[in-house]
Amino acid sequence: MRLLRTIFLICWSATAATAGEKTAPLVTAAPPGTPWVHYLEAIQASVHGPGAGHIALDIYPSSILGGELHAIQQMRRGRIAMGLFTTTSLAAVAPSLKVLDLPFIWRDQSQASYILDRAGQRIFSPPLERAGIVLIAFNPSGVHHMAARRPLTVPEMAKGLRPRALQANISLAFWRSLSANPVALAYPDVTPSLQTGLIDGLSIELQSIYYGEYYKFAPHITLTGHALEVGALVASKSWFDELTPAQQENLLRTARDHLASSRAETRALEQELIEKLRASEANVHDLSPAERLAWESRLARFRADMVNSLGREAQAAIARLQEAQANIARWRP
Repeated sequence: MRLLRTIFLICWSATAATAGEKTAPLVTAAPPGTPWVHYLEAIQASVHGPGAGHIALDIYPSSILGGELHAIQQMRRGRIAMGLFTTTSLAAVAPSLKVLDLPFIWRDQSQASYILDRAGQRIFSPPLERAGIVLIAFNPSGVHHMAARRPLTVPEMAKGLRPRALQANISLAFWRSLSANPVALAYPDVTPSLQTGLIDGLSIELQSIYYGEYYKFAPHITLTGHALEVGALVASKSWFDELTPAQQENLLRTARDHLASSRAETRALEQELIEKLRASEANVHDLSPAERLAWESRLARFRADMVNSLGREAQAAIARLQEAQANIARWRP
């Protein structure tokens, strides 16, 4: 697989350099048939039309060209043109994005999308550009819940768990704050690790729980809704800068035009998947008001500790997001 990825990247770079082609790889960890891939397919179809803004995109789902951290580094080198990544992974090159992983920072998905489209673009575009990446759009992929081999209806039940953590310090710190023993794993390694028992739980959105069939190995699904998984559609700055102004405008406009339908599909799918999980062999646990308060209280302490430990840029970012939440009217066009 690694040899195949290397051959592909060399061939694409050589073709782009010699032929001036704008056929570009667009990568994501999301599997086919999910809202994220539907979003990319809509963009692909729209920008491929005739005219000065024409761009040919090839979509590579399911981390075919490598995990997110690998793909992001290849993008910075100009070997991958575009990607739809979690902001958790992008925080490896733009650390202020870590704040988007903090639990219970949004009222709901609608508020998060509204603020990310306005304040988020202004806050996070500069650090990404310094890393050689252009921020096109934010597209949340769903709310995180808990999937494990036992119920996690109160925080104390996570003690001793061996959960999967993302390959990011904030994810490891999240689990350690719950007295768990996290194992950092890339997305493609989750299924085999659940099968072998290397891990026995994880925090992730419902699409992955259901379509990845994680519920077969972590059958207790606790609907904590503690965090929002935020995706970002980004481009290699070196590739983007080589596009004509018409191509750049077409790409930016098209990506943002398809956001509303993609987000609506995600929210509708979440409700559908909850019902499908209830009908499956999984055990779906709703939180009582007292249990939700216990989670919010426990994670409020973690959130405060993390904000204090982050750098100045990240602290400024969370302060600006909180200001936008308090004064949401000011972000209206």
